[in-house]
Amino acid sequence: MREQSLPDFALFESKSQRYQDLARAGQFLDHQIPVQAIVIGTDDLNDLIPGISWKAKIITFRTSSPSNMLFYSLDIINERIVDKQMILSRTVAPELRLHLLKKYNIRFLLLRRSDYDLFKNLVSTYPSLFEIVETGRYIILKVR
Repeated sequence: MREQSLPDFALFESKSQRYQDLARAGQFLDHQIPVQAIVIGTDDLNDLIPGISWKAKIITFRTSSPSNMLFYSLDIINERIVDKQMILSRTVAPELRLHLLKKYNIRFLLLRRSDYDLFKNLVSTYPSLFEIVETGRYIILKVR
């Protein structure tokens, strides 16, 4: 039994590894992106992207409060939120998902390994358009 006053070293180590893996993913993106590129991530990763890569731009930010995307009208904000949800949905046809990736010129997708299943159908439908890069506990899909 762990004493109440002792820190949880296992939790600390797990979180530390997560942040190291995110930093590696950000370094990979910064090395791959010449100037700027659009990157999206699954819901728990998307808002972290600007913090790990200074060259990455995102199409939505903190969607729980649309006022975080000040440069867009409410209609455009809502369209971007819906489009991102469709890109991340396994029930949307691969053709539409690819169309949305092209619409926003998305070059990279940052995923947890467990989220890769969301994209297996898309990648297997268009294998020549994607490169899969594994970095720690994350997968980056590079869109060609």
